[in-house]
Amino acid sequence: MLSRLPGVAILVSSLLVGSPAVAGKALAQDAGRDPTSIAITNEEAGKATTIVADESGAGDRGSYAHRRWLRDRDSEDVGVGPIVTDNRVWVAPNVPTAQAIFREEVAKQKEFPESEDKHEGPFAFPIAPLALGDEVMALSACIENGCDTRGGINLHERVVVRKGNVVSVVYLFGRERNTTPGLTLFFVNRVLERI
Repeated sequence: MLSRLPGVAILVSSLLVGSPAVAGKALAQDAGRDPTSIAITNEEAGKATTIVADESGAGDRGSYAHRRWLRDRDSEDVGVGPIVTDNRVWVAPNVPTAQAIFREEVAKQKEFPESEDKHEGPFAFPIAPLALGDEVMALSACIENGCDTRGGINLHERVVVRKGNVVSVVYLFGRERNTTPGLTLFFVNRVLERI
């Protein structure tokens, strides 16, 4: 029985290393990951959107990608989805650098820096603290002077999430019926699935 223990230990450790849970953790620590392979895609942004930014690069804090889509505010397509969909992804060389990026983005949260429209708020965006990653912060706001109006209300939704050494910001702006916390979390989860 004792002679079999080393063989069993090797088998168990090889199964653990190949398991999806451990593989995901290892992948999140790969500083060489291409952030464009993690970011929201054109297909996910939806129909009737125009990509207006598709940038990537690298620096001393790792590599990054930024994509932004707009939907025509004056067309019928404005009811299909968000007017603005914006996603940034950083792949930092290590977790402490990613934590610093996360803190910087959280500090900008109330400003909604991706917004072209003034906002009123912010308001709570209820989210389980560790449901999505290692750290997460989310806020909502509505268009300035538009929170109490009758008819369509335009909302800002912004989520900053860190998982391992990867940080992502997802920002949506649009009509309240199709720019919801649920849709925002859909985009956040799509990014997290690829980390």
